Amino acid sequence: MEMASEMVKFKNKISIDITSSTQTLISMYLTEVYEKMICNDDKKIFINAIDEFIGDKLPKFDTEFKVRIVLAITTLIFSPLDALEVDSIVADVLPWCLEMMNSAFTRRIDASQYCLQTILKTYSGLNDEPDSIPDEALCMMHKKEIDRILSCLLDKIGNETTTGIARDALIKFIMRNIHYTALHWAKQLLEFSGLEILMEVACQCQNEYCNSLDYTSSTQTITSVCLAKIDENLDENDKEEFFDIINEFIREELQTTDVGCHMRAIVAMTIVTLGPFNVANAIITENGFDDMIFYFLGEKRNDLLIKKMICEFIYAVVTKYDEFNTFIRRCFTILRDLCHLAPNDSEDPDDSADLDNSENLDNSKDPDDSENLDNSMNLVNSESSHDSEHLKDSIRIRAFVGICKMTKFKVLEEELQAVLMFDKKQTDTWLKVCRRFLTNLQKDMKKWAVEGLSYLTFDLGVKEDLIRDQHAVQAIIEFAKAAENQSVLYQVDVLLVNLCTAYDNYDLPLEREMFVNYFDLENQILAEDSFVRKRRRVLAKAGVTSALVSLAKIGSENSKKLIARVFNAICSEQDLRNIVVQEGGTKTLLSLALNSTNIGKIDATRALVYLALTTLPEVTFPGQIIMEVVQLIPNLLNPERSVNERCDALTALCNLASVNDSMREHIFKTECEKIEQCMREDNNMLKRTYIQLINNLVLAHKVAIQFVEQRSDHLFDLMNWLVKDDTDDHTKKALAGTLATLTAAGKETCEKLLGWDLWPTFLPFLLNDPNDELQHKGTKIALNMMKNAKDVAAKLIKTDTIIKRVRELSDNDTVQNKEFKELASRVLEAAAETQEGKLKRDIERNGSCQSTDNIEHSIKRIKRE
Repeated sequence: MEMASEMVKFKNKISIDITSSTQTLISMYLTEVYEKMICNDDKKIFINAIDEFIGDKLPKFDTEFKVRIVLAITTLIFSPLDALEVDSIVADVLPWCLEMMNSAFTRRIDASQYCLQTILKTYSGLNDEPDSIPDEALCMMHKKEIDRILSCLLDKIGNETTTGIARDALIKFIMRNIHYTALHWAKQLLEFSGLEILMEVACQCQNEYCNSLDYTSSTQTITSVCLAKIDENLDENDKEEFFDIINEFIREELQTTDVGCHMRAIVAMTIVTLGPFNVANAIITENGFDDMIFYFLGEKRNDLLIKKMICEFIYAVVTKYDEFNTFIRRCFTILRDLCHLAPNDSEDPDDSADLDNSENLDNSKDPDDSENLDNSMNLVNSESSHDSEHLKDSIRIRAFVGICKMTKFKVLEEELQAVLMFDKKQTDTWLKVCRRFLTNLQKDMKKWAVEGLSYLTFDLGVKEDLIRDQHAVQAIIEFAKAAENQSVLYQVDVLLVNLCTAYDNYDLPLEREMFVNYFDLENQILAEDSFVRKRRRVLAKAGVTSALVSLAKIGSENSKKLIARVFNAICSEQDLRNIVVQEGGTKTLLSLALNSTNIGKIDATRALVYLALTTLPEVTFPGQIIMEVVQLIPNLLNPERSVNERCDALTALCNLASVNDSMREHIFKTECEKIEQCMREDNNMLKRTYIQLINNLVLAHKVAIQFVEQRSDHLFDLMNWLVKDDTDDHTKKALAGTLATLTAAGKETCEKLLGWDLWPTFLPFLLNDPNDELQHKGTKIALNMMKNAKDVAAKLIKTDTIIKRVRELSDNDTVQNKEFKELASRVLEAAAETQEGKLKRDIERNGSCQSTDNIEHSIKRIKRE
C-alpha cells in the first residue's frame, strides 16, 4: 500500500485543495481506510503503510504540513489502536516525534507533545478526565516502553543541539507525568540519572562558563519548579537520595579550583533555592558553605561575574527565608559592599592590563601606524571600560534589590540605616540605573530594573520622574506584555500599582509593608497627589490594558489581585474606560472577578461597575457576558462596602437594565433580594439610587406585576417615604415615577394603595407640591387609578380634595405645559365617565320615572362639575 499515492488519488476523488485543507484531507482519508479494516491483517498493512510514510515521505514536507499530519495521525491512528498495535510503529514515531519537537516553532512542539502524550495514554490507560489515574496492569505490561520514552526525553533535554524552547517543553512534559497519581516519573528520574541532567540545565546562565546548552528566559524557572515537583512526589527514603544527588553535584563543582565550576555551583544553588528550598536550606546550613561564598568573593575579588552570580543567589535566599539567621547577616555584609561597588575598584575580567602598556609596543614601527594603533587601543579600552561599568551597575542593582528585601528583618535596622537612606540623591541615582536597564535588550536586565523600580516608586518624586520618561514607560509596558516568570509578573504588578496609586486602605504585601514602614513612606502610598490622574492617563494611552490582559492570563492569585487594582484605578477615570474596552479589558476583568483573591474579585467587580456606568452596555458587555456581569455586581451591595460603592453598583445595574425588558426581568428575578437590602439602610443617597433602579425595572410590565404580587408591603414603604418631610426632591421624583409605572400596570396596585390609610394624604401631597414634575406624576397616578378600577375611581371621586385640585390644575392658565393640562383634563373626563356609568347603573338597577331629558341633564351636570 503506497500511502502517498493513495492519498493523492483520494484527494482527486474528493476534490479538496491539499494546500489549504491538508489536515482535513488526511483525517478523511485515514478514517475511510481505517473503517474498512475488519481483520488484523488489514490493520497490519495499514500500520506498515503509516510506518513507511513517516520514515520516507514525511521528512520531505514543510513545517506546516508536518504539524497537520502529526495531529491527524495522532488523532486517527494512535487513539483507535490498542497498546500492542502502537508498539509496532513507536520505534519509528518516537525519534521522529522528538526530532519534530526540537524546533523553534511552538506549533510543531505542541503537536509533537500531543502525539507523545497520546502514546503514553495508550500505554498507561490515562485519559483526559481531571481525576484520571493510570491502569496499573497496563503500566506494568508496558513498563519497558514507558521507561524508554522517559529515557529518550531525558537524552533530548541534555543534548546540546536541542533548542531552548524545545528544552522547556520537554521539562514541562516530564512535569505533567511526575505526580504519583500519574506515571510517578519522580522516582524514575532518580534511577535514570534524570536529576543530574536537570541540574546540568540548572547551571546554565549567560556567561562563557555556563552556557553549553541553549535556554530561554523561562528555563531556570521551569527547572526550579520541576525540581520542586520531584521532591514533593518522593517518599522519605527517595528524598534522601534526591538530596544526596543534588548535594554531591553542588559540592563537586565547589571543591574544584576552576572558576567556571564555582559559577555553575552558585547558579545551580540559586535554582534549587527557588525550587526545593528544603534541600537548599540543608546545603546552606552545612558547615563551610557560607565560608566558600566569602572565599570566592575574596579570592576572585576582581571577577565581576562571580559577584553578579552571588548577588542573584543571595536574592533567592532572602526571598525564601522569613526568619533571620547568621547566613542572612553574612549575606547582608556582601550586599552592602556590592551595593557601593566603587566605579574603579575592580577590573573587568576581559580587560587586558597589557593594553595600557604602550611602552611595550615595537618602536620600530612607522610613527603613523603607532598613532593609529594607540587610537585603536584607546577605543578598545574605552569599550571595555564601558562594559565593565555596565556590569558593575548590574551588580549594584541586584545588591540594591536584595537589600530592599532585607528590610523585612527588623534585627538589621541599624545596619540598613547606614546603607539605605532613601533620600532624593540616592533615589535619583538608583532611578537613573533602572531607567538605563529598562531599555536594555536583555530581558534579564529589564527584570532587575523593574523590581528595583517596584521599590523606588513608593516615593512620589520617583513616580513623577519615571512617568515623564516615555521610553521607560513604553519599556515597562512591553516588558509586562512579554513577562512569563511568576516572580517577574509580581514585580511588574507592584510597579504598576505604585504608579497608579492603586492601593486600597494601605493594603500592602507584607514584605513591601515592612519596606514602606522602614522608610516612613505610609503617607505617600495613598496620597492622591495632583499627578495621579496624569500618571493613569499616560499608562492607559501607552497600552497598559493590553499588558494587564497578558499578565492576567498567567499570573498567580496574588498577582491577579494587583492586576485588578490597576484595572480599578484606570477605570475610575471616566475618559479612560473606552480604552479599556477597546483593548479587551472587559473579558479579563470578568475572569478576575471570578478567579482571584477576595480583594481581587472585589476590585475587578468595581472596575466592571465603572465600565457599566458610562459605556454602552451592548458594546462593553456583548452576548452572554452581560448576564455574567449582572451576577457579579450585586456582590458590591454587601453592607460592608462603602455607600459610594453600593450606589455605583445600583446605578450600574440600572444602566444594564435599560438594555431591554428581558434584562429587567433577569435582574429582578435573580438579584432582587440583594437589591432590597439597600432600601432598609438609613442613607438617603442609597435609598434614592435603589428607587431609581426599581423605577427602571418596573418599566417591564412583567416585573411591575411581580413586584406588586410578591412585594406589596413595599408599596406602602414607597408611599410613606414619599410624604416624609426629609425626603429630597430627587428621591420624591423617583418614588412618584415608580408608583406611576406600577399603577399603570394594573388595577391590583391601585387597589392595594387604597388599602392603606395613607392614600388620602399621599395623592394630595403630590398634587399640591410646588414642583411641576411631582404634580405631573401625581396627576398621572390619579388617571391610572381612575381608569384601572371602577371601585378605586369611585373612592377618588368621593375625595373632593383630589378632584378639586385636578380641576384647578386643568383650569390654571399659568401652567405652561400643555401635556400636563391635557393630562388633568383626562382625569376629569375619566371621573365624569365613572359618575355617568354609576348613574346609568343606578337607574337600570332601581328603575326611574325620570324623562330622558332629565337623565341627559344630570349627565351634563356631572361632566361640568
